[in-house]
Amino acid sequence: MVVIENKSNGERFLVDLLKGQTYDKELYTKITYEVPLKKEFWNLPRLTKSK
Repeated sequence: MVVIENKSNGERFLVDLLKGQTYDKELYTKITYEVPLKKEFWNLPRLTKSK
């Protein structure tokens, strides 16, 4: 599980890399991938890809 931040608007999301989720490295920057994840990040929305 990693926390990523949108480079343009600062929105943060959770991404579960272990479940095969990916994110656009041009749009987002990785904030943290600590295990366990800090409580401050628990309630972040999951990044969902729209098709």
